[in-house]
Amino acid sequence: MACLCRELLPGKLYWAPESTGSPAGFKGEFVQAIDLCRHSSADSGDSIAALYSVTHYTLQAAGRAFGPLGLDVVLRFCRGLRLKLERAGEEAVAIGIAARDKNERTNVCLLVGAYLVLSYKMSAEQAASTFGPDAELGFICSWSRVDKPEPKRNLLVRDCWAALELGLTRGWLDPTCLESDESTEQFCTMWRDFVRLYDASW
Repeated sequence: MACLCRELLPGKLYWAPESTGSPAGFKGEFVQAIDLCRHSSADSGDSIAALYSVTHYTLQAAGRAFGPLGLDVVLRFCRGLRLKLERAGEEAVAIGIAARDKNERTNVCLLVGAYLVLSYKMSAEQAASTFGPDAELGFICSWSRVDKPEPKRNLLVRDCWAALELGLTRGWLDPTCLESDESTEQFCTMWRDFVRLYDASW
């Protein structure tokens, strides 16, 4: 039976958003993205949706918005995935989501693609080509009221990957922060301190 997942890194990493468990025909380890977000001591809650927040504001104030997730969440996920792949050795790893939900799929797609950009130095365009149609998934603008029709989703997953790529090329992001738990947490702590003083987002 053919595997219902998309190969991201040949023989090593697969994207399985249609599966809440190991995809049929897949010979390897299946991991839900939320488990990788729990890699560090960071508060994560029980779902990807629980990770979304806007500093200085209540979650209710964000309205319909569900992402994109903060840079600290992105980096902790990438660190967790890097370790998972290292420990898997020759075994392939497939990343899935906890529920068949478009919003969760959008956030997790961003996370997995961010790993390709930060750890494999893929361009945003290369990552988009690798993911196919999921790169065009979009985010709802914060402050979109829940009692009004959903507005057009203008910010796309591929745009967030482009932001990470820009951060790398300008030297604002140092990918070596993913080389150890300590360096990842040090960068995340610095970033959280920064956003508590100023408004910072994608």
